[in-house]
Amino acid sequence: MTVPTDPYVRDPMRLIEAEAWVIARLGATPRAEHSRFAGNLMRRLGERLAPEEAELWEITGLLHDLDYFIVDGDWHIHGRTTAAWLDGRLPLRAMLAIAAHDHRSGIVSDAPMSQALRLADALANLDQQAGRKETMAALNAGTPEAFVGERSYLAQMVVSLAASLGFALEALALILATLPEQGPG
Repeated sequence: MTVPTDPYVRDPMRLIEAEAWVIARLGATPRAEHSRFAGNLMRRLGERLAPEEAELWEITGLLHDLDYFIVDGDWHIHGRTTAAWLDGRLPLRAMLAIAAHDHRSGIVSDAPMSQALRLADALANLDQQAGRKETMAALNAGTPEAFVGERSYLAQMVVSLAASLGFALEALALILATLPEQGPG
């Protein structure tokens, strides 16, 4: 599947090139593994919400943290920097999702792709922090907030974004079951 035609996109990014960007910017790190996991989650969400754009959704998830090591704790530029690097390579909705995925950037978007990226990022972080077995059990029980400790906002994000996008928590657990486990962060 190709990235849908968009007059803004001069040279559409393909999945293999997106992976090369991850290797170049994130190397063999847990952050690269997180990005791949978020990309896989985004593909699954995209298959249900925008099937014709599932590859674009995966690319968006895969690339969302490219600037993670560059921002050096200056989180208001996190996502914005990645979007600037990708200017003209992804549709505007994908770049907006990347720029808005971290609330500290100050960029807000309630577009479905943006909401899905925040959901995938939060769920990937919960899965990495707590482990697959615990995450799936909590989702199936409808109580992800039970195990997140100081990062309780992640569980709140998962619950509210899943509801906003029309996903039951149990459906997210089923999606997680299809993905490889992440290593510790």
